[in-house]
Amino acid sequence: MKQLVYQNLDLEIGPAGPDGYPVAILNSPGGQARGRLALPEDLARFDQALAALQQALLETPGAPAKQLAQEVGAALFQAIFHDELLSLYDVSVSLAREAEQGLRLKLRINAPELTAIPWEFLFDPRRQAFVGRSRQTPLIRYLEVGTPDRPLEVEPPLRVLGVAASPADLDPLDLTGEKARVEAAVAPLRDEEELELAWLEPPTWRTLQTAMQQGPWHVLHFVGHAEFDPASGEGSIILAGDDGQALRLSATQLADLLADQRTLRLVVLNACEGARGDEADVFSSMAATLVQRGLPAVVAMQYPISDA
Repeated sequence: MKQLVYQNLDLEIGPAGPDGYPVAILNSPGGQARGRLALPEDLARFDQALAALQQALLETPGAPAKQLAQEVGAALFQAIFHDELLSLYDVSVSLAREAEQGLRLKLRINAPELTAIPWEFLFDPRRQAFVGRSRQTPLIRYLEVGTPDRPLEVEPPLRVLGVAASPADLDPLDLTGEKARVEAAVAPLRDEEELELAWLEPPTWRTLQTAMQQGPWHVLHFVGHAEFDPASGEGSIILAGDDGQALRLSATQLADLLADQRTLRLVVLNACEGARGDEADVFSSMAATLVQRGLPAVVAMQYPISDA
């Protein structure tokens, strides 16, 4: 597959003011524009749809979940892209396409109470398509941190440390199946000696500490349980202790460990609520905590997800 080059559309949602939430396209192939966030008039119905969507995602995926995702995503798309903002979005997509490039949407949310909204579900009702599902228009959240951007390029092979944990006292996970899927996905790169994949055994805090000191590692891929504690406003991943029982590793503890790994480029959290935060702090989620401490990129989920 040909590597796709991207142009950026930097989209900012600012803190609420007297006239609501300001929205600005700060940079794009088509220029700049400003407007206001047009939240759904019936917020109660929108909140009900959000709650129903979370529940549907935990059940067997199918038509109900897809329909809810489209309903929520369309409301979010229309809240951001309307009038001049919509016109500029369309122009930017067209200009990127003419240049045979993609358009990366970089979403900056500076209103903490809006960070919990699943903007990743943006659904363009005109094209009947989820924006972020296309390679042409990926969507990422961009957090402004007080550290310079680190280069992503590495000298091959790309070294990946896999951590798959299912403690004995929690619901069992299909780690064997998940490992097999990861290994199948990276098999072509391993065959070309472009990538090395190692699984942490056993998946404990102690062995993770030791393994990180034996790097360099470029990617940490975690498979397992995670949770968010509303009381403390902090998330955690769950490893196994020496006794095989659950051992919770908070976002701060994980960040302390990974911050010293200057070669690390990406953390993947295949677990529940790794990107969930509270409504008072944009850096409260585990994903945001890791980025704040210098990790270039994190892939994580806001919601609980089923093993399936």
